[in-house]
Amino acid sequence: MLEKNQKETALILSLIKENRFMDAFETAEKAGEKDINNSLYFFLKGVCHIFMNRLDDALLDVGESIYLNPHSIPSKQAVAYILMCKEDYEGAVNKWLNILEADPKNKLIKKVLKKFKKQIPHKTSINFNPYLYIELPKIQKVRKKFPFRKIALTFLFLSLTAGLFTGGYFLFFKKIPIEDLTGFFKNKEILYSFTEKEIEFYKMQVYDLIKMKQYNQSKIILNKLYYSNASFEDKKVLKEREKELEFPDKNSIDLKLQPEQVFSYPKIYQDCFVIWNGEVKEVTQKEKYLSLTFNLGAKEIKASGFQNFPLVSGNRVKIFGKIRLHDQDKLELEIYHIEKE
Repeated sequence: MLEKNQKETALILSLIKENRFMDAFETAEKAGEKDINNSLYFFLKGVCHIFMNRLDDALLDVGESIYLNPHSIPSKQAVAYILMCKEDYEGAVNKWLNILEADPKNKLIKKVLKKFKKQIPHKTSINFNPYLYIELPKIQKVRKKFPFRKIALTFLFLSLTAGLFTGGYFLFFKKIPIEDLTGFFKNKEILYSFTEKEIEFYKMQVYDLIKMKQYNQSKIILNKLYYSNASFEDKKVLKEREKELEFPDKNSIDLKLQPEQVFSYPKIYQDCFVIWNGEVKEVTQKEKYLSLTFNLGAKEIKASGFQNFPLVSGNRVKIFGKIRLHDQDKLELEIYHIEKE
């Protein structure tokens, strides 16, 4: 079993290294189903989510990894990275300091803290490359367990397979891009058909809205373009410009969205921020991670996030959160702020 686990871990890490994050995630998920108490598989699934910009999903898997192995430094590094991405810089710094207490010689954390401890840098100057904040197991250590020739042939086969037959690469003979490396545009259906002039108009509109810090309005148009017949190159440019968007706080939402709007067209409103009121139906608090379902009139929605907030079924709450979409059209809220009514 140990040898098999090492092989699967090496495969997952090699897929991550090749930017094949969805393949890596699926491999880790299958491995985890056979070994449900292996914290490493949960950690690696969380890392895949991070690379695919699925931070709420990453929190769930990394949190499970820490639950199974409370001393896992890489898992704690991943949590700190996620907090930083959510602009909870104080929480990220505290997490890094906790890691340093447990591992005083950790060079990576020392380097990160030099940038953040004295003064929080501006968001635009932060390099969000996960490799700068999260230590992954080294494939070389796994390779020592196997005969060299066997490993060489295995990885040669994987490299050839990855380069010639899978998405996320270019067909060099035809020079046609297959999929975005992050998998962001994978399997997105076409909901809108625009003319070239309309696409250019919407692009200019998005650029102006981003400059004016109109977050929700920007996201709605971006989502429409992502689900449109706009070219792959246009979508890549838009995704890059989207990084300039600044998250609103609960007092500065530019466009207030009602539940019925969002439930009617969930794909268009994903990643928008909302303030919704409802009655708590079910609630689970695991350490500092809160998960609950609450009623929005005739609708019910799940909400979760890093919160330590005492709640029981029947409480009425007001949640400031970010709309997330799972399984194509299943809505969830990522909690940024919660209060009782």
